[in-house]
Amino acid sequence: MPNHVAPDHPWVTTHPELLVNGGEADIEAEPGAWVRVAGHILAHGRDPYFPPWPDVVQLDAFSPALRAATAQTLSDIAGQCDGIRCDMAMLMTNQVFAKTWGGRTGPEPGEEFWPAVIAGLRSQHPDTVLVAGGLLGYGMDTSAAGLRLLLRQAAL
Repeated sequence: MPNHVAPDHPWVTTHPELLVNGGEADIEAEPGAWVRVAGHILAHGRDPYFPPWPDVVQLDAFSPALRAATAQTLSDIAGQCDGIRCDMAMLMTNQVFAKTWGGRTGPEPGEEFWPAVIAGLRSQHPDTVLVAGGLLGYGMDTSAAGLRLLLRQAAL
């Protein structure tokens, strides 16, 4: 799941910079949107049109370090299988991520998340099939991103 991880994922303690971090004002203003974990205040994962998911923390799609870590993780998985489902793939596009988290992370990169991440994967596993799971209506061109569309659900 390139969009979010569980609060007990190793990156929470070893690489909190890969996550959307907040401060005291954030958790006081929206206690359901933030969680204290391992000495950090982290955002719960979310879709821009729905409330936060209380069981996960949000990865920072604009972080170059996260993009590299995601490519490596996908390469590790691709070493064990022929295909990978990337659930909620549309939430990592620059447009949707900026709408959801704008101002809480670093600057928007010039390159989209998926092409950047997939380039790293393809250098090691060129034939791995990546399938995008998620909702339509978010403006994501899965074929241009290098993903195949799995789910066709209407976005609200």
